[in-house]
Amino acid sequence: MGGLREKMKQDLDFAGFADNTKWVYLSAAARRAKFHNLSPAEMTLGLGLSAGRRAAAFLGHQVSVYQNARTARARLVPVLAS
Repeated sequence: MGGLREKMKQDLDFAGFADNTKWVYLSAAARRAKFHNLSPAEMTLGLGLSAGRRAAAFLGHQVSVYQNARTARARLVPVLAS
């Protein structure tokens, strides 16, 4: 993310966000860019999908990842406990 990451970090620092919150926000921005295979700068240019559709696709993906992780954990915990 480079320069945009640093700008976002400075903005979060200036706004007084806690270190953990800054880490969560910066990580989410990086995951979103990786998911779309576009830099954040390219996403703001409106390449491909509209911003709303791009956000919906990413959020749908994140929900699916979360649900799969919960399912895997539910299956593994009893096995590891025995």
